[in-house]
Amino acid sequence: MRLAHIDVARGLCILFVVLGHNPALTHPDSLSNACLAVFRMPLLFFIAGTFFRANIPFGTLMRDKAHALIKPFLVMAVLHAPFRLLWWDADPTGYLLGTLSGSGTYLPWVYTLWFLPHLWLVFASGWLLERGFTKHGFHSVERVLLLLMLLMLGVWLLPVFWMRPIQMLDSIWLVKGLPLSADILPISLFYFSMGHHFRALFQRAQYRWQAAALSLMVFVGLIAVYSPRTGLFSRVYTDVLGCTTAALAGIVLITQISCALSRWPALRGPLAHCGVNSLFLLLFHSPVQSVTLKTLAALGWPHSTPAGWVAFAVSVLVSLALARLIRRSAWLGWCFLPPNQVQRRSSPLASDGVPTAPMPLEDVAPVARSA
Repeated sequence: MRLAHIDVARGLCILFVVLGHNPALTHPDSLSNACLAVFRMPLLFFIAGTFFRANIPFGTLMRDKAHALIKPFLVMAVLHAPFRLLWWDADPTGYLLGTLSGSGTYLPWVYTLWFLPHLWLVFASGWLLERGFTKHGFHSVERVLLLLMLLMLGVWLLPVFWMRPIQMLDSIWLVKGLPLSADILPISLFYFSMGHHFRALFQRAQYRWQAAALSLMVFVGLIAVYSPRTGLFSRVYTDVLGCTTAALAGIVLITQISCALSRWPALRGPLAHCGVNSLFLLLFHSPVQSVTLKTLAALGWPHSTPAGWVAFAVSVLVSLALARLIRRSAWLGWCFLPPNQVQRRSSPLASDGVPTAPMPLEDVAPVARSA
């Protein structure tokens, strides 16, 4: 059984990601982008955690997640390589090392995809952490306290591996984070593990106007008082209390909004479809949006709000069209999807365009299933 509000929540979240990468609509220093960034990535990690299964073998988990997360990242890096090496004079050694690092900071042309290899690392670490909790018999309060300590450690570590010059082989190298973005792992693992711990509440969530109003007041109040700034890619987490509480309030608020929107078929269908195809929106939105904005500028329509919304709509529609094409093609499916999903691609589509066969939500484009 599908859980519509979770698909809608993922759809909203990935659309916020696309919106945040549109320079004509959300300036990096704007208040709107700061508000989105506070809860956007925490929500993605939280949702992934709600569908994490710690009872499967570690090797099986890592293999499945490599197909779902690492493979699309490498495919996109390979697709970018000819353009970057031939037309933009990128250094081949630097490009190869950046790709192998699995970190967008070392491969800026696909920087928006840093989330994929990092999520693979989060799953591995989450499995080990959950086994440790179970082995030592930690209760709920103990787990939450330990996760808060992990979060504070992560915030303290943020500047340690960010923009630090080091000398290697008679050359100065600028450290821009660890491979697989491992230096932000304590923060992302906190939200992932919180999602896993509170998965039953998230999956059974129902719209309550009181909860929506309270979470909105808390979120707005924290933005006004603390002005929290969160940017995991840029290693920004300005205030542990303000950023964390605002992120959790934002997660509750988006959950309540998703429960409300899931009651309206006209909105539920398109948003859920975006949620199911969030992997492809993540993969393709940035180049499509960038090319669209440049094309509009060349046609005499410079960066403006209308041009931004046109680019936003085009990037979403093109990404969804590519998702449909990839799912219908076996050889394209093998490039971007886990093998078990490729084998199911012959399944008919539901009337709303969402595959009738469930797909695992813990990959980037997870589909909700009842517990």
